[in-house]
Order: sequence, then structure tokens, then C-alpha cells
Amino acid sequence: MKKFVRLNVVLIVAVLIAAFSGCSEEVRPEVFHAKGTVVAVEKEKGVVTIDHREIKGLMSAMTMDFKAKDKKLLEDIKKDDPVEFSLSKFGEKIEIVAIKRAGENKAHGATVYKDNCAKCHGDKGEGKKKGIPLIEGHALGHPEEDFLKQVRNGGEKMPAFAEKLSEKEIEAVVRYVRNEIQKGLRKDGVHEH
Repeated sequence: MKKFVRLNVVLIVAVLIAAFSGCSEEVRPEVFHAKGTVVAVEKEKGVVTIDHREIKGLMSAMTMDFKAKDKKLLEDIKKDDPVEFSLSKFGEKIEIVAIKRAGENKAHGATVYKDNCAKCHGDKGEGKKKGIPLIEGHALGHPEEDFLKQVRNGGEKMPAFAEKLSEKEIEAVVRYVRNEIQKGLRKDGVHEH
């Protein structure tokens, strides 16, 4: 009988240790990194609207409002800035925990555009016989991810540039189109088609 009682006590202690050790494990939020372009900033509310690319494992490319964990994160961010940002997801709560302007060289994007795009789309995006205008119509309603895919893969009479340009050159030229050629022309958060 003593052995049976001792065995039960040992089992109960083992179960309690296992149960309490499981409670000490810290549940941490998932962190995701992304890139996009700022559409709007409400610094007093701590909210930024970003036209972002696909965030792998979290969401597809879209324009979305994000709450910043700390309003101070948005102090140096303004409309039309290309940004890199980190999101924290804890349960259903998603918030920006880091954001900075992307260090892209604007002059580099302008050079890539002049050398590869202006011939068809015009020096200022006005369009020519071969290429659509980038400063009016449905070109203003597409998210950045659509532009990247179009430049990489071509389609609808546009040649593919994935083998001619590096990924950094493609990103630079798309940001140049979005932040310089289309500056002030895009309809915030609208995807027309």
C-alpha cells in the first residue's frame, strides 16, 4: 500500500511540474517584414495607410491602415514615402513595431526609367503610341505589386524586363513611377478595373 501511495504522489508531482512548466513558456507575437508606399499618415491617431506588397505568411498586396505600436514611429514618415516596415501579430492584433523610409536612390530609378521605359511611356509618363499613359486612367488605381509584376513579366503588349533588369532596378523604376511620375495623381486606396 505504501508503494502505491508513493507512486501516486510521484505521479501527481510530475503532472503538476509539467502543468506549471508549460505555463512559464512565453507566447511571443509573430513578426513580419514588408515594403510599400505611404498613402496617408494620421500621426495624432498613430495610424498609417500603406500600399504594400504581399506580406508572406500574413496577407496579399493591398492598401491598408495600420496602427503603430508607438505614435513616435510615424514622426518622420510622410505621404508618398517608400517604406520598409515590421508588423507584430499577436492573436488578431496587428501593429507596426518598426518603420523607416526605404533607402532607395531616386536618381537610379529615374535613370532606369529613361533608359527602358520612356521610349514607350513618354518622358513624363504621358504615354506614346507603343505604351499607355502612366499619369491617368487605370494606371493610377493599381497597387505597387501590380506594377512590379507587370515590369517583371510583361503582358498586354508590354515586354518582360525580368531578364534585362535586376530586381533592385525593377523596384527602383516602379518606385520612381509611383513616387515621382504619379505623385499627387493616385486615388488613395482605390484599385480600379
